[in-house]
Amino acid sequence: MAKLLKDVFVCSDCEYETFKWLGKCPQCTSWNSFQLQNQVREKKKTKKYSAIPLNTVKQGESERLIIDNGDFDRIMGGGLINGSLTLISGEPGVGKSTLLLCLLQSFSINHKDLKILYVSGEESVTQIAGRASRLKVNASNIYLLNESSWQEILSVVNKLNPTLIILDSIQTIKDQDILATPGSASQVRGVTQELLDNIKGRDRTAIVVGHITKDGAIAGPKILEHMVDTVVTFKKEADELRRMEIKKNRFGPSGEVAFYKMSKGGIESVRRESEMVNLGVQRTGICYTVSREGGLFLIKEGQALAIENKFGPGKRIVQGLESNRINLLVAAIEKYLKIPLSNYDIYFNVARGNRFNERWSDLGIVACILSSYYEVPIPKASIFLGEIGLSGDIRKAALDELEIEKLRDWGVKNIFWKGSSNLNVDKMINYFEKKEILDLKEMFINKAS
Repeated sequence: MAKLLKDVFVCSDCEYETFKWLGKCPQCTSWNSFQLQNQVREKKKTKKYSAIPLNTVKQGESERLIIDNGDFDRIMGGGLINGSLTLISGEPGVGKSTLLLCLLQSFSINHKDLKILYVSGEESVTQIAGRASRLKVNASNIYLLNESSWQEILSVVNKLNPTLIILDSIQTIKDQDILATPGSASQVRGVTQELLDNIKGRDRTAIVVGHITKDGAIAGPKILEHMVDTVVTFKKEADELRRMEIKKNRFGPSGEVAFYKMSKGGIESVRRESEMVNLGVQRTGICYTVSREGGLFLIKEGQALAIENKFGPGKRIVQGLESNRINLLVAAIEKYLKIPLSNYDIYFNVARGNRFNERWSDLGIVACILSSYYEVPIPKASIFLGEIGLSGDIRKAALDELEIEKLRDWGVKNIFWKGSSNLNVDKMINYFEKKEILDLKEMFINKAS
């Protein structure tokens, strides 16, 4: 029989235990969070286990559930693993519920014999159905449930036996056996563990939606991210553009990204390089470079503005780039091109909230600054690739011939880079064979004259 111990007080936020009531929790510093709870210690039968040699373990290919919606399967490593738990987080209003309904519609079309349960603790069934009608989601194997009690949800799950379960959101679900408010650390941890126990080995797969804090972190205990198999972030980049990124994936590579476009009719996958960048526009201080993000090869736009400051030393205001990187490149321009930029205010921005991560974007940054300085627009459909060293040399970008050929397919006509001249690319321009950025200055001066 279980041995009943004396009553203890438990913090409803962090589950800190004490034998006397405290006004303030010494662990999480919450006030008035202690509640009386009877603690029961149960004697459990221990199981005997034996270690298994690694080379004797049979390895099999895990079964995946194919969603077939844009790039979702690609960034997940080929689809959702059967029996896995995925966490999707994002800001309020970014489109998490819309995304899930669109994914469920695609999944239901290809798996008409499998049941899907969509549980919402925030919206009524009528509200979900209204959004589904607007998105033209009308599958007979999608079941809706408005419930926040985990015990009630579990009874429906056991009765319906769905293959895919959606919890929107994990912070609204409450386990009646835990004396804490929904969304607290103990509730989130307890509900997540219960969910894991009811999907692992039962041919069930689950996706949970997680709230985020005002700082952008996933709300709740950090252990939530450790417990789930996959962590997905869904962010707004600009206007209707949404960015999905894999932060953690036990069944595939992390760091993969995909882009979606929000519209009145729902959300759809887009090819960022072809639909979101207009290479045909020729403007002063605008240049383009490429970047790798996960398995994607993207074109990004840089914007620079150089204005003479007649009242003191120039300022450097940068977005999407480390400010020290601009200072290094400006120093190289002053040293080797003899252009006095110390009394110029230089503003630099990477469009659409992006970042220039690779060092081979240095050449594009310099081109932006010089274009604004000379007030000469850069040629249309041009790409700049190259890392600039403090010695003034331009180093080759780590790109292969296939990636260069891909740029041409996207409409790139001119490629300014330090590389071999034997690449078979139409209208390639190699300005940098002398390993000096003096050629770049001459190009703008010649254009100006």
